[in-house]
Amino acid sequence: MIIMKLIRYNSYMFFVTMVSFIGTVGSLFLSEIMNLVPCSLCWYQRICLYPIFIICIVSLIKRHSNANEYIKYFSGIGLVISLYQYIIQMTQTKSAFCHLYEDCSAIDFVFLKFITIPFLAMLAFLLLFSISFLVKNQK
Repeated sequence: MIIMKLIRYNSYMFFVTMVSFIGTVGSLFLSEIMNLVPCSLCWYQRICLYPIFIICIVSLIKRHSNANEYIKYFSGIGLVISLYQYIIQMTQTKSAFCHLYEDCSAIDFVFLKFITIPFLAMLAFLLLFSISFLVKNQK
């Protein structure tokens, strides 16, 4: 029974590590390779996403089982920020969190008329946030 819980938790941590790794590499690719300058809200989302990857790596190496709480907090905050940015992008309204010289409602990338960069971040954070509750309930 303990082995099944360990396998389940290790599978969960591996999945969370992969999602956060893809998000981290994707955001770095867009800013460093594609030269898209991140706005303030994008930076706040990065502040929430990047530590999740580091927490997962440390948790897998040290076999800590309390990383789930930190993942829940970071992904929850990131989910709120990305949802807010997606709403201001779709409604083309100004944000109080962005500076005068940058526009957080600007759409730099769009696919199928509704998939933008904050939408992808929102999906990643939603996935991380929801699965963190499922694992908590199984323990």
